[in-house]
Amino acid sequence: FLNKFYSLFEKHSSKDNSKDKLLETKINILIKDVTELTESMVYNLAIIKIIEFVNFFHINKENFSSKLYKESLEKLILITSPFAPHICEEIHEKLGKKGFVSTQKYPKYDNKKIDNKLLEGERIIDSVIEDINNLIKLVKFIPKKAKLYISEDWKYLLFNKLKDEKSRNIGELMKKYIDNKYNEEIKKIIFSFSKGNLNIYDTNKEIEKNVLMINLQDLENKFKFKIEIH
Repeated sequence: FLNKFYSLFEKHSSKDNSKDKLLETKINILIKDVTELTESMVYNLAIIKIIEFVNFFHINKENFSSKLYKESLEKLILITSPFAPHICEEIHEKLGKKGFVSTQKYPKYDNKKIDNKLLEGERIIDSVIEDINNLIKLVKFIPKKAKLYISEDWKYLLFNKLKDEKSRNIGELMKKYIDNKYNEEIKKIIFSFSKGNLNIYDTNKEIEKNVLMINLQDLENKFKFKIEIH
């Protein structure tokens, strides 16, 4: 992790700024989460949040403008310094900053810069990538073409109800949500949900289709085969 963290401060080459808004959202969420977790003394989760952000930053660094890249890294140093003081002081000096990083003003988050729709879109694409990777592992070959089918309306209705559900009791959930028309599929969904193996998104059919269409070219470039959306 520290090697990857340190590498972010090497010379940055930007291809485009296509993910600037997502970066702005994520850096503000990071500041918010780490601040609250640190105040609650849940340091292990705070470190996990930083690691997740560094991974995101590293993977997408070519898609950030140089200006926002630099601004976000400066905030990242301040957030990380309580957990890795020596390396952060070294980087702070390397960037030509004066004084010690430990004496700098801690960054504040801006809720107005957090775009939940962007996060929702990212979750959808991450889920699709995971599903395709799992399918490739299962069939043990790379197809020339793949078809992605948007879920039926009833699934979105069920997911939107489950996202606010507090119970994880399978019996209670079955009694509450079972439907004669889709019994078997609902049982599978509720079983996965009760075990914590199901990601629930606040989305709908139109949003998911739009997200997939916008990211279609990137998905095809990643997997090197044609993808159709139905």
